[in-house]
Amino acid sequence: RAECAELEAAGFLNYRYELMNGVIIRKMGQLMPHMLTVSRASRWLSGRWDYDYVLTQGSITVAPGETAITRPEPDIIVLNKSGADVMTGEPCPEDIAFLVEVSYSTLDYDLTTKAGVYARAGIA
Repeated sequence: RAECAELEAAGFLNYRYELMNGVIIRKMGQLMPHMLTVSRASRWLSGRWDYDYVLTQGSITVAPGETAITRPEPDIIVLNKSGADVMTGEPCPEDIAFLVEVSYSTLDYDLTTKAGVYARAGIA
């Protein structure tokens, strides 16, 4: 994370990416089915939780042993409190009720690598 922040500041990481187990993964553009699903799910969830509890496509902090080398960006994050009450730069596992990944071309990756990161952090 620290090295990625330095690369961003120097203008080298000027694209969407995730950091997963020390590897920078360039995120591809989203196709319409993915965008529609995320948008619809977010609206539905916002109707059941307060609007400030539902966030889309932001990075989160994971388990302490992985935070330095992993920075995932789930499609939807449902907090257990208002986003205004999250006192860190990004939600931590204890702030997160559950999260949603929408998968079309990344299903295997999301069900293995990312699911493992979330599970180790105690995130549903």
